[in-house]
Amino acid sequence: MAMFFCIVAFACVALAIALACVPPFRRFVGRLLGFSVSGQPSGQSNHADDSTPPPPAHFSGWSFCPLCASRLESREVCERQRLACSARGCRYVHWDNPKPVALCLVEVDGGLVLTRRKFPPRVGTWCIPGGFVEAHEAPDAAAKRETWEETGLLVEITSLLGVYSPCQGGNEMVIVFGARPVGGALKKGDEVLELGAFKQADLPADIGFPQHLEIIQYWFKADFKPTGIDPPSNRCESLDSSIEGK
Repeated sequence: MAMFFCIVAFACVALAIALACVPPFRRFVGRLLGFSVSGQPSGQSNHADDSTPPPPAHFSGWSFCPLCASRLESREVCERQRLACSARGCRYVHWDNPKPVALCLVEVDGGLVLTRRKFPPRVGTWCIPGGFVEAHEAPDAAAKRETWEETGLLVEITSLLGVYSPCQGGNEMVIVFGARPVGGALKKGDEVLELGAFKQADLPADIGFPQHLEIIQYWFKADFKPTGIDPPSNRCESLDSSIEGK
């Protein structure tokens, strides 16, 4: 009888270790017992609308932890599926937050300045001047820098036209500024094939990104006065944050 209790105790200890150290086994046992990885009963969540759970928080194809080189696994962290390190004692989580992008709408000779893309994605299509915000760089400074690099124009920021949430498969937070040229001259940079200033009736047919097309249409509709104009899309949420008239 004593031997039986020893065997049972050993099995319980082994099960506890497996649950603590082997995430796949923990999830398997959790499903059998009706609990999720976070300890919540299956079928329950803290989200207001259980019929539409949030999507995974990771978009990247990372496979290994940058801190300890252990395999990353997808598991629930803060109510979202995220890539996290599988090693015991390593608490690395790949949050994969949206990357900030700054765009700049600049008018020259009554037209909106656009650039034709030289590099992927959407090579050969037209888009709004702009790019990723660098580390420790202010968004408005990034908009001015990217505009200078791509168009040869020195600009002054005049307004914040909108902030757009990630959409169309991307993981970027797009910050759109209005600006006016204060120096330089239209001259294509190394990252563009061509550039031009287009009036609404002459816009290129091949705008590379649907979100850019919506922003351009919004700009012409607003006539530099976004206040009071409906945001361009519910799908790509915009915050009408113009500083004009304030």
